[in-house]
Amino acid sequence: MVANSQTALRCQKAFYLATLILVQTACSNPSSVLILKTHHKPAEELAQIIPFVLQEDIEYKISGNQIVLLGDSERYQLALSTLKSLDQPPKSYTLWLEDIKGKRYSTSNEPTKIHLSEGRLTKTELKGVKLQIRVQLTGENTSLLETRAEVRSKDLHINHWHIQHDQWLQPDKRIFPNGIKLEIDRQ
Repeated sequence: MVANSQTALRCQKAFYLATLILVQTACSNPSSVLILKTHHKPAEELAQIIPFVLQEDIEYKISGNQIVLLGDSERYQLALSTLKSLDQPPKSYTLWLEDIKGKRYSTSNEPTKIHLSEGRLTKTELKGVKLQIRVQLTGENTSLLETRAEVRSKDLHINHWHIQHDQWLQPDKRIFPNGIKLEIDRQ
């Protein structure tokens, strides 16, 4: 019978302790923590923007793909909306390699277009030239197109072109003999 009373006493102490913690938590000030979960960009990259948006040093922590803002959460609403607008999926592009008008019949296996994703490296081969292409939006109608072309297994051509969308260009005949046109794929 002694063992049962000791067990009941332990349970009773745990119950009182839990009740005390709940009352203390309910009576204390609300937590000043704001958590932003990032989906498309690394939390470290987005967190670097916070001091510039708020124009002051603030305390934050990064936990995986989350940014934890510490302090008065009302101050962080501007930062929160800015970070959410920056955490967007990358844009997709189509890089046209030939101007296809009407019907086209060919036995060539060469692609007529390449699909690109903003900020990501795309590797392909075009007429014996090994290509690595990366595109980054720079304005409403312009993008920076970076290419690394390996010609004849030894010549490496690295180019950066600031190009207008939806216009045919002839940037380098060694790499793109028929010219190129860059289009943003509209969702």
